[in-house]
Amino acid sequence: MPRLIAALLLLPLPATAQSVCTFDAYSDISHDSIAIHAGPSQASEPLDYMLQMRFADKSIRFGSHVSVTQMQNGWAYITNATSFDGEFTIKDGWVDGEFIAFTAQTEVVFANPDPASDIVWRMNDVSYVKTLLDCDGEWAKVVIRTDNEVDFTGWVRGICANQETTCVGTFGDKAPAP
Repeated sequence: MPRLIAALLLLPLPATAQSVCTFDAYSDISHDSIAIHAGPSQASEPLDYMLQMRFADKSIRFGSHVSVTQMQNGWAYITNATSFDGEFTIKDGWVDGEFIAFTAQTEVVFANPDPASDIVWRMNDVSYVKTLLDCDGEWAKVVIRTDNEVDFTGWVRGICANQETTCVGTFGDKAPAP
C-alpha cells in the first residue's frame, strides 16, 4: 500500500484547461500601465507592460492592440501586441481578462457559445464588456455591464478591436423578432 501511495504522488497533476481564441482586442484604457505576466497569475513574473497612449490634450486615450489566442482561469494569453500607433512591440504573455477590451457588435448575449442556446441579455447602446472570462474560437465569454450597473455573464461574437470606430463587415448575432 505505501508503494501505491508513493507512486500516485509521483503522477503529474492534470493541466488546467486552456481555451483557444481567435480574435483581436485592445488593452483597457482605464489603467495607465498593465503588466504582461509569464504565466496566468498575478504572482508570475512581469515580462513587459502595455501603456495607454494619450494625445496632446490628454483627453483622448488608446490602449495597445493585441491578439487573444487562449484563455486560462480568466487570464488571456496575448500575442502580436503593439502600441496604438504601432511604434512599440510588446512581449507575448498573460494578462488578467479584466484588462482586455473590445466592442461586441452583436445584439444578444448567449448562455453558451452557440446561437441556438438561450439568450441571457439583449444588448443596447449603453451596455459594455466589463471583463473577458473565457473564449471558444471567435466566441468570448464576458461580463456585460448595463447602464443600470447590472452585470450579465454570457457569450458573444462579432468582436471588434477598432478603438476609433466600428468594424465594417464584423457582425455578431441579431436578436430574434418578438
